[in-house]
Amino acid sequence: MSSAGGGGGGGDDDGAAAAVKSLLVKAVLKALEAVSLDNAGETDSAVVHYLHTIKLLEDAGAGAVSEEQAEALREHRDNYTRRVEELTSAAGEEEEEYMVEPEFLEEIPKGKPPPAPPGSNSPQRPFWLMNVLAETMQSGGYITPKIYVPQSVWFQTGAKFTSMTAKFGNCDTVLMYLLKLENETIESWDSPAKIQHLEAELKVFCSVCDQVQNNLSRKLLFIPQVRGAGPAAVDERLRKVNVAAQDDSAKKSSGWAKIRELQSGVSRQISRAKHHIVKEKIADDTRYVELLIKLFTKGQIMGRWQAFFEHVAHENEEDAKKCEQINQCLRRISDFFHSVICTFVLRDFDMLLARYMRFARKRFVDYDVA
Repeated sequence: MSSAGGGGGGGDDDGAAAAVKSLLVKAVLKALEAVSLDNAGETDSAVVHYLHTIKLLEDAGAGAVSEEQAEALREHRDNYTRRVEELTSAAGEEEEEYMVEPEFLEEIPKGKPPPAPPGSNSPQRPFWLMNVLAETMQSGGYITPKIYVPQSVWFQTGAKFTSMTAKFGNCDTVLMYLLKLENETIESWDSPAKIQHLEAELKVFCSVCDQVQNNLSRKLLFIPQVRGAGPAAVDERLRKVNVAAQDDSAKKSSGWAKIRELQSGVSRQISRAKHHIVKEKIADDTRYVELLIKLFTKGQIMGRWQAFFEHVAHENEEDAKKCEQINQCLRRISDFFHSVICTFVLRDFDMLLARYMRFARKRFVDYDVA
């Protein structure tokens, strides 16, 4: 019995050592990412990775097999903690240096109505939100019936946006494809050739959305990654679209040409997603907000398509089967705008609003009536 007990104790020690080792490996990998982001000047992302490293080191320290190991882990944790404090302190000082004081009286809502309620249709909500945010960016506007957001909230000198170049380049890629779809007509949608054409266009757009989401997930940890999405996966999806088109009994030559055009063009679009603008340092935050205005405005195209085909599907069961693939694609695009684009823009908005109110409060406290 005692032998069995001794063997069990040894097993527990081995398990604890293995758990600590696993945590240390994760901590080292996360620390390497943090240092890389730190060196690249991506302060906010670096801080997030440093904090994750600190948490992993604390968890490893709690299960350390010796006091010597625990002490070494605490030392590393303290080093990363000091770096986080340095980065956050430097960011605060830089904000103070470049902040332009907000002017409240220059923006007064003159007869602007509050936004209509978003409604209960879940796929339409991202497009409603983009419309509301775009109005606040263009001229100021209400985000609720009682809360008005001045335009100047979006245009603050010295504001620090996280992963600006990644956001800018990938938003530009999505906008390019929306501009491509802008002139498409959907009213006479129910011919076999038109259905095939719209399905092909939307499947390519879904693939572009998948890759953009994965590009951003590497920079923004709160964005989930899409499995099986990458240049090879995009090409494979296009191949399947092409094969399906060839097997279709209609076999319209114009549809074939369009599919081949999409297949050859998607690689160029993916390449532009990597190289167009993202290599440049975006010094002017105004360009980023202006790009968001364009993206949100053109994004309403997909909102109109989604509403149209959802109505078609509800009106007639036979038509619902015809446009089933189209509606699936449109729901994926709606989810992309909700879980990716709107999510990081709302985080930017939270940062800008907190910054705006912080300096407004400071100005009010320091206000000299004399």
